[in-house]
Amino acid sequence: MKEKVKDKSQRLTRRDVEVVSFVAEQNCVRLDTIGHLLTILKYEVEERRLRKLGERWVRLGLLQKQVMLANTPSIFWATNEGLKVAGISLHRGERTYSPSFSSLHHNLAVARVAIEYKRFGSTWICERDLRKEFGDDHLADGLAEYQGQRILVEVDRTLKEANRLQKIMLSNAKLPNVHLVDYWTTEKLFPVLDTHRKSLPTNIQERIRIFSLPTEVNN
Repeated sequence: MKEKVKDKSQRLTRRDVEVVSFVAEQNCVRLDTIGHLLTILKYEVEERRLRKLGERWVRLGLLQKQVMLANTPSIFWATNEGLKVAGISLHRGERTYSPSFSSLHHNLAVARVAIEYKRFGSTWICERDLRKEFGDDHLADGLAEYQGQRILVEVDRTLKEANRLQKIMLSNAKLPNVHLVDYWTTEKLFPVLDTHRKSLPTNIQERIRIFSLPTEVNN
């Protein structure tokens, strides 16, 4: 006989699964980014309620959280249980770790950029899943699928050496089954990336777009 769950608060809801899956795919996510995701998913929650939801996911053992940056909301990442809920399998010997400061800003920016595509109804494919299609050679940060178009997405917060950047731009734009390549960068680096884009052949330029990162991750 199946045992009844007495504490209904311990039951996973669709909302729980959707949020935990997004966090697991993105490596780490700011609490305010989760708030944007909930709005897109039609779950309207005020700030206080959002914090309580964050505490719930931690209490359930699905996410961990920590304040890692000054003047920044809590940062969440998935536990092993959270990865299972998201359907993500770890390789043998692999385990979850707290976010590294060396990649923290980048990963938080990628998660926030993913929201911009989800906001317009795009399907977001994270870097982990791109490996299945493109292998390990300079994986992009994500791919958005929208109305038949496949848009490769790169987040550049630090300046790459000029020849390397142009080579990556050219390679990305020539990938089969990719219609556009979007670069998201800081206000400071925007003109630099745009200059490199304009140095490429015209047919390649037309496939590359450059955007400024959302305000909260544009630093």
